[in-house]
Amino acid sequence: MKRGENKGSGGFSLIEVIVSMALLSVSGAALTVMLLGNSRVFLRNSQENRSVYELRAQVESGEKGIASGTSFVMIYELEATDGQVWEEELEEYRIFSEDSLAFMAYYE
Repeated sequence: MKRGENKGSGGFSLIEVIVSMALLSVSGAALTVMLLGNSRVFLRNSQENRSVYELRAQVESGEKGIASGTSFVMIYELEATDGQVWEEELEEYRIFSEDSLAFMAYYE
């Protein structure tokens, strides 16, 4: 048998281990950044949805809200009424969420 031949030795060199660890850490960091970004978007959307549900509940319960001073005139002209025209002035009201970050405007 010749000396210096190691046919049974296998495994990874130190350089290969370091390179693979670097690649794994870069891909892990990218995945972490992506997941954190998605969780922030999800949290913001769920807060907005909760505010909208709260505001709708307030409007449906009959809370008047704060008059914004804005109003407009709706004009109705129906063909079945031989050209008669109705006008209705609507005032805008705003109901604010509990955290005052969102409001819902409705016209009455």
